[in-house]
Amino acid sequence: KEKIKKRIAPRSAVHAAFIENFQKDKEQVRWQGENPDQLLKNGPKIIDTYLNHFDRITDPIDIQTECRIHLDNGGMLIGYIDILEADAIVDTKTAGKPWQDTGRFAKHLDELQPKAYSLWFLEHYEKMPKEFRYQIVTKETDEKGNATPKTQLISFELKKFELEAFRRRVQK
Repeated sequence: KEKIKKRIAPRSAVHAAFIENFQKDKEQVRWQGENPDQLLKNGPKIIDTYLNHFDRITDPIDIQTECRIHLDNGGMLIGYIDILEADAIVDTKTAGKPWQDTGRFAKHLDELQPKAYSLWFLEHYEKMPKEFRYQIVTKETDEKGNATPKTQLISFELKKFELEAFRRRVQK
């Protein structure tokens, strides 16, 4: 929100907001084997790594943009785009390790978000987004449990025929 307003939030304020929200929502999360205390401790370093790498390439016009795709059968797909740019869609992820990003098992090829969000973008703006970006930061740690996050940028363009095929598949 601060970046959209052309302001820079102090890192201490970003860290404080993270800690406050993490502690407030901690009980509602299924941690699936992760240690929430370790994540709370390492969160500021993970955030700093993300911001140090991705802040300069991210130009948001909106955040948490609600997307509604109306289906012919009366159904609706609803989602929220993390970061909407004038010509791009950005999804932020934390991951245990970097994604496989090449070959036929590249993780982003199986994800539904790029197709759904790009279809919404096409229908809403009547143009294709120039790119879909995953901006990923890992939650990796060293042997002492200290954060050693890494970043990964996966950027790609979807074709209109892919979005049309996705819409047909979801209609069924």
